[in-house]
Amino acid sequence: MRYYCKRVFPFIKFDALRRYNALGMVLRSLLGFLYVSLLLGFCPVGAATMEADRIDYQTDTGLFKAAGSVKITENGYKITGREALFCSKGKSRRITVTGNPILTGEGITLASKKMEIEKQVFTASGDVRLQREDMKAACELAVYKIASKEITLSGAARARQADKSISADKIIFTSKLIMAEGNARLEMPLEDADKNG
Repeated sequence: MRYYCKRVFPFIKFDALRRYNALGMVLRSLLGFLYVSLLLGFCPVGAATMEADRIDYQTDTGLFKAAGSVKITENGYKITGREALFCSKGKSRRITVTGNPILTGEGITLASKKMEIEKQVFTASGDVRLQREDMKAACELAVYKIASKEITLSGAARARQADKSISADKIIFTSKLIMAEGNARLEMPLEDADKNG
């Protein structure tokens, strides 16, 4: 940890901190937490936090592992789960959350068995459930792009809003359009069909 801290924070004299073990441990923990926050590269610097019962850092690989009640927050989004792996290599950063992760924020709730975050894109896989305003959906794989707010569902995708439902191999939600591709099927009452032409 000392080498890691000297490399990342060269302006701090860590040799002096060894004399004061309690203060040194607190400061090293604080700096490690600060570094994790800065490394969460899917958001602007300083805007992300990772909390867990335990966070381990492997100095040789640059891998952070969080376990137990994991909570990651950034710019209005919150992800919770049982475990998270954070890997940073160069400009590439990836976070993988397992243990029934749930993403909330910006009017959506996305739950699955596994979730990955990379370059402002959330990818949820395995028994995916989505709620966006008054619409609920389910599928096997969902990709949510933060910048465009586009959500792509695939793998037996189905969605329901009030008394309307749609299913297809792939469903794409944008801010103004819902597109269903491959074995697309829409169900709605006849009164609504007459109103919508």
